[in-house]
Amino acid sequence: MNLNLSEAAIASVFNEGVQAHNAGDLSKAEKLYQETLFIQPDHCEANHNIGVVFVAKNELDKALEFFKFALDASPNVSLFWASYIDALIKLKRITESKTLVKALKGAGISCKNIEAISHRLDAEYQEPGSKESSELDELLAQQKFDDAIEACLSLMETYPSSAILNITLGKCYLELDQIEPAISSYEKAIQYQPKWTTGFVMLGQIHSSQGNADQAIENLKWALDLTPDDYELNSILAAELFQNGDLDEAIEYLQKALEQDPNSSSTLSMLGNAYSKNGDHKLAINSYKQALQLDPSEAKSHYNMGNALQADGRFDAAIKSYKKAIKINPDDIDTYNNMAVALQEQGKTKEAIKAYKQAIEIDSSQSETYYNMGNALKAEGESHAAIKSYEQAIKVDAGWADPHT
Repeated sequence: MNLNLSEAAIASVFNEGVQAHNAGDLSKAEKLYQETLFIQPDHCEANHNIGVVFVAKNELDKALEFFKFALDASPNVSLFWASYIDALIKLKRITESKTLVKALKGAGISCKNIEAISHRLDAEYQEPGSKESSELDELLAQQKFDDAIEACLSLMETYPSSAILNITLGKCYLELDQIEPAISSYEKAIQYQPKWTTGFVMLGQIHSSQGNADQAIENLKWALDLTPDDYELNSILAAELFQNGDLDEAIEYLQKALEQDPNSSSTLSMLGNAYSKNGDHKLAINSYKQALQLDPSEAKSHYNMGNALQADGRFDAAIKSYKKAIKINPDDIDTYNNMAVALQEQGKTKEAIKAYKQAIEIDSSQSETYYNMGNALKAEGESHAAIKSYEQAIKVDAGWADPHT
């Protein structure tokens, strides 16, 4: 084939540029590619190669411009697309890169470089970038859950194995009270990221809210296997076990939590509750004592201490604990009722009656309070007042019966 002078000049200059490029002389290569383009601005290879030079110099935006010129001239050359997408990846424009790869494969344009880029994108970029994540966070903050779901599902076309997107979907579905889709989303999240504690914790909490204690405990244990020294997670699992009646195991995890944070009054208080429910009242008292040393302002701990002391037959000490609880929280009906029972056990019926009356002032809808006060009034020989109290118990709840009979 005979080349005219212009074609021969272009080829000569371009080839000289390629030789300089291969020799690592980027400045000379760039100059020669520019000369080629001066003669023939739509020279696709020169546009591509100068783009490669700019990539090597980390001038990525400039590189993209020249790759676009090359693609405008030759849109079906897979090598040009590979270089263009590689520059996009270096600019962290991952979503755009993934979308392009998918479109090219759909159009039948591929090569080893594009396949390599595709595998790299799938392996290294399973999650959306900071821009997309920030947009999703903003939708969540604005409580636009339907919009967030739509955005997640759209992004999943590009990031089909994203744990973050599934976690976000789970949160949205949960907020919309769509439990089954929420569970499904969290299960997918842990399938894609089996070492991601958050997914297991969220699944555990959803199952717990639905009363599925066994599944809740199973997922929380998986989470704890991943992060065994997580104080909060040990406490959450212990609380779930406690609610499920697995007291010995709950105590075991509470003790682990205390190893990680020995100064947690809430954990000590919860441990006291577990011991108390398990019938170990002395151990319960010891736990409540430690909790109160750390936080003496917690009314519930004083109340629970009173209950444990009363169960242990230490009525004077129990009454003192109840009084401390009342001083902190004077509107707790249970504290007055339990203190009144302890006073009755000591034969202090007048004081017990006073405590029952204080309980009724707080909440007059409790049948057992009226019944117990009736017993105290009867013991004091106030039969007429006792009958009125019994009648009030029935009036408040016609179907009520003494739970101790």
